[in-house]
Amino acid sequence: MRLTYYAVVCLLYSVGVHCLPAAPEATNVTETGRAPKPCPWPQQSVPLLRGYSPSVHDHFYTTDGYEMYEATTSAGYFNKGAAGRVFKTQVGDTGPLYRLWGEQDSDHFYTTSGDLRDVMIKRLGYTDEGVAGYVFLKQYCGSVPLYRLYNHKLSDNFYTTDIREYDEYIRYRGYVDQGKAAFVLI
Repeated sequence: MRLTYYAVVCLLYSVGVHCLPAAPEATNVTETGRAPKPCPWPQQSVPLLRGYSPSVHDHFYTTDGYEMYEATTSAGYFNKGAAGRVFKTQVGDTGPLYRLWGEQDSDHFYTTSGDLRDVMIKRLGYTDEGVAGYVFLKQYCGSVPLYRLYNHKLSDNFYTTDIREYDEYIRYRGYVDQGKAAFVLI
């Protein structure tokens, strides 16, 4: 029996393709007019852990559980759970979330902008600590904003996806809105 190309495709589709899980679909188009890459699997994401040191008024974020353990047992930080979910490697339309350390103000700063990272290093004396994780630069694939807030008196940058927490820090803790740092999964 001779199978035609069409018959083989139909057979494979009816037997094999339905056995594979469907990939999540991107739901919007980028500013360049091209469709974004398919959404990465949410199961590939990892928690962006958040720590806080009341002695130096610094919020600290990492995907490395051991690094958070060290910060909480040796450096005076308290584990504050996860701020969201990010990726350890670049997947889909994600980009790096750079982590910087300002020794003078004991402040961690996070940005997706390579230009801003360079300014913080060259003009403000911050040290490049590498990439904290990979995040969405635009909101899609079910991501939510990771808001950046800043308290001038404490020289502290704070990041959250929780709008109630965002409001509390602005209304009662002296922080000001600095916009959306990135987009992450929750």
